[in-house]
Amino acid sequence: MVAALLGCGAGDDEPGGYVLLDPDAAEAGWSIEVDGRVWRAGWPVRISADERASLVGDDRAQPLAVEAGSLLRVRGARAQLEPSWADSARLVLHADVDVARELTAMWGAALQPIPLAATPSWLLEGPELLELLALSDEPDESVTVELAEEEAGRVERARSPELVDAHDAARRDGSPLEMVERFLLAEEVERDLAVVLQLPGPRVFEVGEHIPVSATLVNRSADSVRWVVAPGDGSAQGWREPKVFLTAERESEDGWVSVPERESQRFCGNFEEDWDRSVLALLPGDDMRLHDFDAPEDRLHLAEPGSVLLRAHYRYGAGEHTLARPVRIGDEWFYVGEQPRSVPVELSDVPVFEVVSEPVQVWIVRRSGPHTSP
Repeated sequence: MVAALLGCGAGDDEPGGYVLLDPDAAEAGWSIEVDGRVWRAGWPVRISADERASLVGDDRAQPLAVEAGSLLRVRGARAQLEPSWADSARLVLHADVDVARELTAMWGAALQPIPLAATPSWLLEGPELLELLALSDEPDESVTVELAEEEAGRVERARSPELVDAHDAARRDGSPLEMVERFLLAEEVERDLAVVLQLPGPRVFEVGEHIPVSATLVNRSADSVRWVVAPGDGSAQGWREPKVFLTAERESEDGWVSVPERESQRFCGNFEEDWDRSVLALLPGDDMRLHDFDAPEDRLHLAEPGSVLLRAHYRYGAGEHTLARPVRIGDEWFYVGEQPRSVPVELSDVPVFEVVSEPVQVWIVRRSGPHTSP
């Protein structure tokens, strides 16, 4: 399907214009005919000066006059005609991630995922987009484009049946609808994303020895793009988004108990406070290395021998982890001036969420004397 999309048709060198029939118009029975050929909705049709084009529907055929270099949009159940200039077109592409990436590579188009769209959708920008698409072999009906609205990056999210049911229940119970929706959105995000904690080599470490764990945030979804924030200096302390940290449990006679954090951790007063510049789109199947979190032996109290379970956490707080700059006065740290940072537009529909890795088991031993080992 990708090959068919990218293979160019014969075309011609005569100047022409373009017609784009939207799905709502097609569903109402409208179609575009060019010299007897019927074109489907959701893909631009190039019409040269010597071709005869008609808008067909409602038991009539209306001739279409399309100026060279213009785009005529056929929109809605009443087939409203909306002209615009083709060279200023910004398109929304509805296609899976492989097709979207192929378009970017082959045509040099700028591709921006649209967060929380009902289907995989991308804002497509680049020179002569309509001509490139119109001269391509027509793809299957799962690949469509539409003219981008001014707020293309804020496509309304389709309501799932679970979300509708939850809203109905909230109305009956008097619960805030926004709270219900954000909770369900968080469940979706946490289902798609996963933190993978890795530890190569041996799992036995002496007290105080460095434990070289690494963590990765993975988008496990087959078709959902997830906007995330890359961690930076200050993420380990929760001074900026996201908060990235480790927790641990130690095996005891009473079962697994939480390992406390160390009372004194090494840090300075400087950190990367501009976390809103670290926003990126995690495409389906992509991953992101989670750096800037404290090593287990630095963050956690691991002075006692025994079996320990380590877990890595990625927590996004929608600006909650945006603290004022810490300043040291004598032996104490103070936060000076609250400086809340607005959430970037890409994250405006992203709820507060937390993703936790599966545990990795290690054994802490003493250098000499009796110890516990696996």
